[in-house]
This record gives sequence, C-alpha cells and structure tokens, in this order.
Amino acid sequence: MTDRAAMVHEAILQSLGALCAAVPEARFARRPGYTFLSYPAIPLPVFNGVWSGDDDIAAARALEDELESVRQSGVAPGVWVLDGHAPRLLEEARRLGLTDTETAPGMMVTPGSFRPAAIDDAIVERAETQEALDEACEVMCAGFGMPCEWFRPMYRRDVLDACRGEVYVVRAARRAVSTALCIHGGDSAGIFNVGTAEADRKRGYGAMVSSRAVESAMTAGARFAYLQSSAMAESIYRRLGFENVSSYTIAFGPA
Repeated sequence: MTDRAAMVHEAILQSLGALCAAVPEARFARRPGYTFLSYPAIPLPVFNGVWSGDDDIAAARALEDELESVRQSGVAPGVWVLDGHAPRLLEEARRLGLTDTETAPGMMVTPGSFRPAAIDDAIVERAETQEALDEACEVMCAGFGMPCEWFRPMYRRDVLDACRGEVYVVRAARRAVSTALCIHGGDSAGIFNVGTAEADRKRGYGAMVSSRAVESAMTAGARFAYLQSSAMAESIYRRLGFENVSSYTIAFGPA
C-alpha cells in the first residue's frame, strides 16, 4: 500500500466512524485486522459489512461471523477490499457467496493540485437550516434513485455537528440542483453523497458543489481532500485535480 493510499483509507474509516457515532442504530468497530460497519437504516451492502485492514488472515477468519451479524439485522452484507492488500479476505467473501463485485477508485487532491470549478448561472450555499438539509437530502436521493427515509437521519444539524459534517447545495434559478456532504477529520476532508438529479446532469453542477466543499475544507486547513468515485463521475473529479491513489473492490451478493 502506498503512503497516499494508506492516508485515504484511514481517512475514509475515520469519517465513517464519526458518522456512525452520530447517527442512530449504526455500529462501527475497529477489530484486530479489519473494520466492521453496520447501518441497517440504509440497507445496502456498501453500508453494512467489513472493510479490509492490516491483517488479511484475521479478517478472513472472522468474516463469516461478521457477515452473519449483518444478515441478522435483515440486510445483505458487503465487503470492501483495498486492492492488492487483502486477497484472502476477498477470496473468503466469494466463498461465502459474495460473488458480485464492483470497483471504486480512492481519489485524493491537495491544495497544490486543486483546480476550482464554477458556473456563472448558479450559486453554492451551505445548508444551515433543517429545511435546507431536507432539500439537500431529496436532491441527493433523487440523484441516486434511493428513498429519502434511508438518509434523513444523517441530514440533521445535530448529527452533522457531531461528525463535523457540512452539506452544500447548488442552486440554479433558485432551484436546488446538486448537493454534496463534506466530513472533516483532522487534516483531511471527505466528499460524500454528491448527487444531481438526472434532468440536471452534464451541466457542471456536481463539479461545482464538490469544488466548493473542497475549497472550504482547504481554507479551514485540510491538507488533502478525498472521495470514492463512480466510473461515470471519475473524469469530473480529475478536472478538479483529484488523482487516483488506490482502488477498492466491493464484494456483495443476493439478499
């Protein structure tokens, strides 16, 4: 694992830990050799299961019990493996039925490589009121095609304050069109939940809201920002100066 891959991996886990500590019903635990995450309110494998750590053998041995713990909450589990770092864990996940996989890059940008983006006919606001947070949640969920009730608990002011989170919204003609969540952690900032409704895509709104979140974090002292991108959005983040520093394989299976 490169130094930058390790930095991003640790920063992601710190942000997930802070978020899980703030929202109801979530569990987050650093185990010897891996990390366990359970957030059944969002019944998706990416929010429920195991993340690889520094002991591939220990993680593989514990995996069956951890996956069963997730299934007991009524959710299909998943496994996040930092590529090249935990081959036994990935092999065990497949043996246990998590045979479908997706990949996601770990991306990083520093102040020296960051290139801000803006659009003349749109503005970015920080969502301060609960009304604005509810609106941001609706935009994000529309962008991902998911029910808002899954995510509403994390779009509350008290939860965001507890995990050092900020939500940003792009407005065009006074209408909310895109949003992003930024979680601050030490000298880093994670960009999550970047969502734009399908009708408003390909206009630069996602880049604009991500740019504002990064710029605000770096102004506050962050040494780097990071995110995990879909294949569709990867080129957008590259234009902002993000670089691929790692790759993850997410293993999942039928519910």
